[in-house]
Parts: sequence; structure tokens; C-alpha cells
Amino acid sequence: MSMVVGIVTSSIGRYRWAIWSGWAITTLGFGLLSLLNPDTSIPAFIFLNAPVAIGTGSCFISMSIGIQAAGRPQDAAHCVTFYSFIRVFGQSLGVAAGGVIFQNQIQSQTSKYPQLAPFVEQFSQDATAVVSLIKNMQAGTEKTQLIQAYTDSLRTIWIVMAALSGAVLVSTVFVKGYSINQKLETLQGFDHGGNGYEEHRLNASESSTTRSLEGADRCKE
Repeated sequence: MSMVVGIVTSSIGRYRWAIWSGWAITTLGFGLLSLLNPDTSIPAFIFLNAPVAIGTGSCFISMSIGIQAAGRPQDAAHCVTFYSFIRVFGQSLGVAAGGVIFQNQIQSQTSKYPQLAPFVEQFSQDATAVVSLIKNMQAGTEKTQLIQAYTDSLRTIWIVMAALSGAVLVSTVFVKGYSINQKLETLQGFDHGGNGYEEHRLNASESSTTRSLEGADRCKE
């Protein structure tokens, strides 16, 4: 999906449509994931997961393009690097927050069933262990109840994610549109001999210095 959005964005020269639609589809997708239950069929499972994949794929590339368009051409590398750092940092926070939410919910859900209540602490400490435990359990009431508790705990995460995505969707209304057609200005490049590259480097440096001085003058005014 990121590839499709990148091609369309470069063709029409606009990126805000991808940000808006991406977050809208992502919000819808997380809402649909809350419909998952132990009886969900495989085709329904694939259908419910598709919107989230489409939405997040649209957001990744469109936001990267928007950040580069909003910055100066010579700062494109810094913009992309900082965007990548913020995205990875956000993923780390999301994993930590999601883990806490799930642990609290699995503890709350399993305590509702008398047969599972003695193992509440064990279930809440390691989510991956619960999956392995469910696979190894024999069919019966305890297995059915544990699967239901696990599903209900995940549903809380999907609801929280839908709320957060909705908040981001509202904030994207304030995203400004900039032209993605920018002249490349860089101090790095291939030197094919002669003074052409040196002149280009000096011109780029002078242009950057002039813009910095103009910005300082505007601040003083």
C-alpha cells in the first residue's frame, strides 16, 4: 500500500489526502478488530485485519513525504532521519503501553471465571505463554473460558487504539499542504572534474547562509 500511495502522491503532487484517508481507514480498522471473537472464521479474520494494514501503509509514506515537503530541501535528510526516529520511539511506547493494558485486562477477565482465578497472576505475567498454554490445553470448559478471556483482553487494546487513531485523525485537519516539487540543494554530490561542482557547492552554501540571515532579520523585526 505504501508503494501505491507513493506513486499516486508523486503523480498528483499532493499528500494530505493520503494522510487523511490513511488515518480514517486506520481508525475504522481498529474499530473492526474489536469485533473479533473466538468464533470468527478465517475469511472474516483476514477481512477485519485488511483495513488496518491499508491505513497504516498509507500513513507511513504520506507522512514522510509531508515532512520533507514542509522542510528546506537541504534539510531533507535530517527530516527523514528524525521522522524515522520518532516512529521507532512511538512503536516502543506503543508496545510498552499495549503490554500493560493487556496484562491488566487478562488479569481482570480471567478472575471472572472461578476455574481460572487461581492462575490469574501466571496468565498476566506472560501473554505469549498464554497462547502456548491454550494450544496445549485439552478441549473443555477451561480452554473455552481462557480463549474468551484472551479475546476480551485484546478487544480493549483495539478500542484504545481506535480512540488514539481517531484523535490523530482530528489533528491531521491542521496539516498544511506544501509543494513536493522542490529544487535539490545539497553540499554532497559527484565531482566529475572541473569547477562545476565546486561552484555549485559554493552557491548552495551562500544560498543557505542568505536564508539564515533573512530568517534572523525577520525574527528581529
